Amino acid sequence: MDEKKQFANFDLQQFAKLPAEIAVFAEQHPTDILDTATFWNKPHLSESYVPELIEIYYGNTIHSDGSDISIMNAQLKHYKISNFDSNIQSIAVEVDGELAYIEVEGKEIVNRLSKLVLPDVVVEPSILINSVLKGDDKVSYVGNKEYLTEQLDLSKKQSYFNNVSLTSVNIQTELNQVEASQQFLSQSNNSVEFLQQQLDILEQKLQEQQQIIYALNIQQASEIILNLCFDIGKLKQIFEQQQEKIELLKQGLEGVINCSSFSVQNYQLQNWISSVEINIKQIAINSYEQTKTVIIPKFEILKSQLEVQVKELKTKIKQQLTNW
Repeated sequence: MDEKKQFANFDLQQFAKLPAEIAVFAEQHPTDILDTATFWNKPHLSESYVPELIEIYYGNTIHSDGSDISIMNAQLKHYKISNFDSNIQSIAVEVDGELAYIEVEGKEIVNRLSKLVLPDVVVEPSILINSVLKGDDKVSYVGNKEYLTEQLDLSKKQSYFNNVSLTSVNIQTELNQVEASQQFLSQSNNSVEFLQQQLDILEQKLQEQQQIIYALNIQQASEIILNLCFDIGKLKQIFEQQQEKIELLKQGLEGVINCSSFSVQNYQLQNWISSVEINIKQIAINSYEQTKTVIIPKFEILKSQLEVQVKELKTKIKQQLTNW
């Protein structure tokens, strides 16, 4: 709720344009009522008007940190998890940058939507997941080609691959696979299917690393073993980040599923928002089930395989130290 304050002359002039029963809300909701005054005499949006951008704001102002629901060309663009409480007392809807609806403390203040045909909204799982993970720098490496190239590029191992007898590994094939994985990982798609394919790539890296460990001769130079330790350390780091991302995704989807709905007095708008939120929640439920039944079990298997590799490498290092 906005704090009470002294109003500037311009603000008072704006409030004076409004009926008294609306201007009375200015004390508690100054920003909302100022927006109302700005659009008070604007005509209704026509039935033939096709909106490009619809943004819904829950709260007492059109906040600077963005809308709670953003819809572009009838497709969900962004969704913010909202936990409604007694302090949430208003809703505002913008259409193509103009205020089209505002409700304060259960009273409809502005409604320019009465003739507008609101669109059926398509919700892509990847957009919802991007919204859930938005703003978390700890998982920003996903889809970052430079980061993953540095972490997983087997071409860096070529200098010591030649010192290890790997009869079952074809170097050029490995490099081709890495190049293909780099192209894939450069995509900015955070769907559950994309996470699955990321785990497939990590699984491939584990298999390649395992072949190196199996072929490692304890008499070989300590530099080779140090390089292997470095590579496994990098892989462990990626697994830790991937685990954090999966946990954040799981928690975020739970938040979407359990998020309460804000009740709007306008019947037409209430039905439309409800249909959008039902669609969003269904996508969240499907993605959550996939995460629980597919992503997390596979990740745990791969994590165990990496732990085994760490133990095997430690054993080889101990053997080398014993032979010195």
